[in-house]
Amino acid sequence: MTPLRTHPIGVLRLNCRLARLPLQLVDDVAMVHLDRQAPARLAYQRFLIGCDRTAAYLLNDETAARRAAASSPSPVPARGPILANQILCGVRRRWA
Repeated sequence: MTPLRTHPIGVLRLNCRLARLPLQLVDDVAMVHLDRQAPARLAYQRFLIGCDRTAAYLLNDETAARRAAASSPSPVPARGPILANQILCGVRRRWA
């Protein structure tokens, strides 16, 4: 790349990292108090990973790519079968 093109990309990377600081602070301070399987915590983790992947792709940011690869969202238990079982039990109780 030419020096004229690399300079604006570097500025964008810096802005992206600065914009991520408050998001990381919320994750470090507030989200740790939630259960590991709490929907809000899982959604926030996925949001941060999505932001890192986007920055890695658009800005060719290796730091964001490493951060996205290192932080995988917690596995979510299969809720479909559990919900179906709860619905069936509710229907059985109603008819019993």
